[in-house]
Amino acid sequence: MTAVMFATDPAFLGYDTSIVKTPASRSVVVDGITYKLVKTLFVSDVVRGRGTVCWHARHDNQDFVIKDTWSDASRVHTEADILRKAQDVAGVPKVVADVVVEINGTPESTDNLRSIIEPASTGKAAKLHEKYLAIEQRKHRRLVLTPFGQPLSHFASRKELISIFIDAIKAHREIFTKAKSIHRDISINNILLVPISKTWNTVELPPTPPAVLALAGLHAHKTSSRCTPVNPSPAAAPIDPRQGLLIDLDYALVLQEDGERGPTAAGHRTGTLPFMAVEVLTEGDRLPAHEPRHDLESFLYVLIWVCVHYAGPGNIERQNFDIYNSPLVDWVRGPSYTMIGKAKNFTLTKPAAWRSEVLATFAPYFEPLKPCVTAWKDLQIRDEMTYEAVLDVLETILASLDDVEVWSRIDDPEGYGEQGTKRKRRNQHFREHINEADELEGDEEDEPPQKFSRSDDGGRCRAVQSEPAPSEKTPRPKLIHSMKPKQKTRTMAPCS
Repeated sequence: MTAVMFATDPAFLGYDTSIVKTPASRSVVVDGITYKLVKTLFVSDVVRGRGTVCWHARHDNQDFVIKDTWSDASRVHTEADILRKAQDVAGVPKVVADVVVEINGTPESTDNLRSIIEPASTGKAAKLHEKYLAIEQRKHRRLVLTPFGQPLSHFASRKELISIFIDAIKAHREIFTKAKSIHRDISINNILLVPISKTWNTVELPPTPPAVLALAGLHAHKTSSRCTPVNPSPAAAPIDPRQGLLIDLDYALVLQEDGERGPTAAGHRTGTLPFMAVEVLTEGDRLPAHEPRHDLESFLYVLIWVCVHYAGPGNIERQNFDIYNSPLVDWVRGPSYTMIGKAKNFTLTKPAAWRSEVLATFAPYFEPLKPCVTAWKDLQIRDEMTYEAVLDVLETILASLDDVEVWSRIDDPEGYGEQGTKRKRRNQHFREHINEADELEGDEEDEPPQKFSRSDDGGRCRAVQSEPAPSEKTPRPKLIHSMKPKQKTRTMAPCS
């Protein structure tokens, strides 16, 4: 009987039979609408986790993102729920459709898949089965989102870069005040660029059922000092003015009406390692609450990350920089989260360390942003990390930046030449540091050594799962092969 099932039912083998394949194309029906799958944007290769897959999809010549995840069933609020709470907030994706995937007429979940395993009744196998039952249950969900964006690293000028941060922080504030939610996973992966002319207020959405909230009446968000991005080279095509998009609310914390933390999925510390706030790293489960100030601190680390990893605008990486051979190595690798947090705090609080480990590591192109980053860091030291204070720092530096700048990767020693195949393979992007399936157990001192992993991702970044690593400082830690996602250079969209 089992052999017959394997031979006749692809779903039994794990194939997603909801995706229709032909020799020329692939398509999927979501809420009665057929979307053509143009390109696979992201495939998570983490063995235990959300199993996220994102596609660039198209319907009636309009671009969408379809995000496929196995979400933790213990989470009271799904990402779609939170996005709908923030439906009138500019700067976050809009939900077009949200469904639980059905296979052969049955909603797909890990419960269904695990039901075929016969439980053991005695011995060691029975104890293993008890542990197996404790594993979180997951539902197969599918989200259709709009708009479609590009990674933050594709900024076209310093002024646009700061404008995008202003947009993202304002969106974060609106999510907190209107949707009563805190993002909790601010990273370079989760801030995108979206042309203002192509944002959700101009997208004609396909017909949707009554259960999906209407998107009418939304307005594109603009900052008061928005500028048209300057072309990074004379040969570049004109670039429309763009705004920031804050994505990936999978791990957002929903507050109750009284402001207290609502229930979350099983697990604790959440974030992407290089961007996690000091207190989140050092306190872990002892942290009373994840607050907006922790995410504002993470935004600072994203800006620092851009300034040290990129030579200039247009997704041009520095050709001679490796964070594992830099003064910032202790921000991405250490014997425990606590030690990584302490190393980061030392750098922030000691002026000499700040200058030598952070400012001295900036690419020359970002020299004008050093006062901004330092003023932002000082807010953290003085415990004055508020939305108003951070936005004031960013808007002050924005007003001082030139509207027109001249920069060429050929003339800049930090961004010389074209990227070769070897460099592309080493391109540094990310794995999602903590999720429900990979939480650490036990005391803080029992944590395994950590490093921030690399993945082949060409021109975009994603957050994917972290892995244990040696604590000794080798020139370039060897990756666990099974953890490296197979991805190509691509335009990024709101996905995880």
